[in-house]
Amino acid sequence: YYRYFPLDAACNNRMQRRGDGSSCDSATASYCSAKQGVFPRYHTEVFAARLEGQILSTTTLQGIARNVGADWNQMASCMGSGAPLRAIQRDVKDATTLGIQATPTLVVDGHLLPGGTPNPADFFPMLDALVVEKEGPAAIEELQARARGGS
Repeated sequence: YYRYFPLDAACNNRMQRRGDGSSCDSATASYCSAKQGVFPRYHTEVFAARLEGQILSTTTLQGIARNVGADWNQMASCMGSGAPLRAIQRDVKDATTLGIQATPTLVVDGHLLPGGTPNPADFFPMLDALVVEKEGPAAIEELQARARGGS
């Protein structure tokens, strides 16, 4: 699950400084993109635009919505409804409870992972251990058999 933790005091009371509002606008727009079933693509394009140094203005967010096939009018209506801000504030509260202070942060089965993208060599064995803990060793054996083409 993705949760919202914008790095701007305008919508995240855990942050100490206000930004230009683009983090809050991006989170709000992303929330509303999910209502149209395009969140994964929208989210990916928002982060790509940020990495390219683009300012995430309303015009940019609208262009991204168009690129992923979202209806901007529906998104704009959703963004103004108050529901996205309530969801963001709920996620910030949950993040605070878990001790999350940055984004991205991964939480797997209640285990807070160190910041940054985990090394797959460390991450997958941890997931396997959690599967074994929850489902037993047979679950891993079944997964390995499927990977080999067995039933």
